[in-house]
Amino acid sequence: MSLSRQMGLGFFFVLLAVFFGTLWVNIENTKEYIEQQLESHAQDTATSLGLSISPHIGDENSLPIVETMMQAIFDRGYYASFKLQDRDKKLIISLDNPNHTDDVPNWFVSAFPLTAPTAYTELSDGWTMQGRLTVKSNTGYGYSQLFANAKQSLLLFTFALVIALGFVWYLTKHVLSRPISGLLKQMDDISQQRFETIDNIPKTPELKRIAVALNLMTEKLALMFKQVTEQSERYRQYAYMDSVTQLGNRRAFQMSINKMLVDDTHHFQGYLFIIKATSLGDIHSKLGGQSGDEYLRSVADIIRSSVPKHLDEYDLFRISGADFALVIQDIEEKEALAIAEATITTAKGIEKTEHIAGVAHIGLSEFNSGITLPLLLERVDSALAMALESESRWEFAANTTVTYSNEVWREKIKNILEHRECNFVLQPIAYAKSLDRIAYHEWFARLPDSNSEQGIPMAQLVPASIRLNYAISLDKLIVEKLFSRARLSNAPIGMNISRFSLLNKAFTEWLLQMLRSSQSIASNITLEIPERTIVQDFESITELVSELKEIGVKIAVEHYGAQLAGIVHLRKILPHYLKLDGRYIRGIDSDIDNQLFVNSLISIAKGLSIKVIAEMVESEAEYQWLKDAGADFIQGYFISAPVKEKTNSLEP
Repeated sequence: MSLSRQMGLGFFFVLLAVFFGTLWVNIENTKEYIEQQLESHAQDTATSLGLSISPHIGDENSLPIVETMMQAIFDRGYYASFKLQDRDKKLIISLDNPNHTDDVPNWFVSAFPLTAPTAYTELSDGWTMQGRLTVKSNTGYGYSQLFANAKQSLLLFTFALVIALGFVWYLTKHVLSRPISGLLKQMDDISQQRFETIDNIPKTPELKRIAVALNLMTEKLALMFKQVTEQSERYRQYAYMDSVTQLGNRRAFQMSINKMLVDDTHHFQGYLFIIKATSLGDIHSKLGGQSGDEYLRSVADIIRSSVPKHLDEYDLFRISGADFALVIQDIEEKEALAIAEATITTAKGIEKTEHIAGVAHIGLSEFNSGITLPLLLERVDSALAMALESESRWEFAANTTVTYSNEVWREKIKNILEHRECNFVLQPIAYAKSLDRIAYHEWFARLPDSNSEQGIPMAQLVPASIRLNYAISLDKLIVEKLFSRARLSNAPIGMNISRFSLLNKAFTEWLLQMLRSSQSIASNITLEIPERTIVQDFESITELVSELKEIGVKIAVEHYGAQLAGIVHLRKILPHYLKLDGRYIRGIDSDIDNQLFVNSLISIAKGLSIKVIAEMVESEAEYQWLKDAGADFIQGYFISAPVKEKTNSLEP
């Protein structure tokens, strides 16, 4: 029970006790006063009436006069009875009037009984006693007066009680409870690395001192967290970024491309461009190093401007003195060739006399998961060598990967959607401290190909589906099939959805409706969202994550660390899991730079109370280092390769 409720109820019962106690005392005092008044009234009446009728006592002829006098006073109704006795105590005249309490409830009469007072007076004709007059008051009028007074007191005290309770509510809600709730919220925010100060400082001196101290502590912690984040970013820049162009360096390129080539679960596909700044040597020798740096930065700007804005899955690196590497995922051949042509066209447009060998030359090749990096680089280098001798200044190295036209892709996708076939492979995510315990399995969709036993490569299918406007339909099919399997397994599962669908309002509304109608499944699902998606459209993803959490879905941010800009958003999203980008995991046991960087990422995640998953772990040494560094979960071939779905064996 909250403090405000406890205090409110406490004050309420105290005030209620005071209210009823005061009301009871008031009624009792009024009752005592009325009884005294009745007694005094009866005595006064007996005395005055006795004096009036004394001259007529003893004379039988005067009895009518006496009775008339008694009746005149008795008819006023304030008396229960008049009794006149002679000196021998013989009853001469008796007048009676019943107590009328029709306007007073019986329970009130029983609760507050009035005693009817009786007064006596002796009658004499000088020195001789002639009789006795007895007067008894009527309590009916006393009850009426007492009940009326009780009602008035009840109304007055009720009004006072309401005012008092209103004051108590204001006191507990605004003076105590609300400021204390603000202080507690700030403490909770601090524990989750949300450093927001209290704007409305309480006026109560004790609470004011606490609020001021908390604000000061919050500001200091915010500064410390900012310094840790900035330190991680500076280290990333130092270890993985070229200082001249602010692009990724050769080390970052190798980690990124290697991850794509060895990843058998996501089946990456794309194009690698090697762009040579051909005149760098001449500019350095004739104009100096500063001019050479400006030349390199201009080449980087040309490359960036030549990539269409809708293609956000690309990375640009400077891998050597004059060489840049451009990696673009999920595009088809004609788009890649158009980018090469656009880059050269723009480069020719800025040529000056110092560009003796031209501004840039390009060699490019397609790549898929499974090809080795040396073979890929050999193809691109050969293409670049040909480009240096070509008038077009760019050359494409065709490889043996089978590609399809848009018409063929359209037929394949239509066939998939018509037959609604979808299979899955699963890879476990294990607890780092106990590898036999499984947190959940990540499910990867595999769509059949009527012309191949291997199925359709997802790395080629995804960009084709986006290009042909089938991405949302395919994702709906995959989600529906996954849900139907999940109903049978009743085990925690990890689900991947394309970035295109996650940023589509109609699809997310459909997904939320599916999850709400399958609440038992929702609580077993972990949705993995790429870090790039969060950076790309933070507002939409934040709203989606909030709704998913309400339903019971867990959230994992994957490829964590690829873009440190995403760290800024984590405090608002607060996912359940963060997946360290696999490019930093390979060989981490012997790579000091990656160790320092991953340690900083884990520290940031731990500071936000978020569990850390290390993906693409392939050796005992990598596992041991990651476990010691604080990773909570492990995924990769060291634990298990992706295996075909077995519905009845997924329980962790």
